[in-house]
Amino acid sequence: MSGGGFKSNLATCEVYDFKIDSWKNIAPMPSDTLRHALSVVKLSNYIFSIGGWQNGSVSSSVVERYDT
Repeated sequence: MSGGGFKSNLATCEVYDFKIDSWKNIAPMPSDTLRHALSVVKLSNYIFSIGGWQNGSVSSSVVERYDT
């Protein structure tokens, strides 16, 4: 979920489908929370995206939840 580098951040999110052995895009992250080097954890039916860096210089306190 998300990612990028020092001068670019991505909003993309993908899921791997084991049945068809392929990746597919899912809903992107909101454009106001683009970041990289974040942590991701799954709990029950949710995936949480936590923290990271915005624009390579600002530490993010954003936590987002994705309902699988």
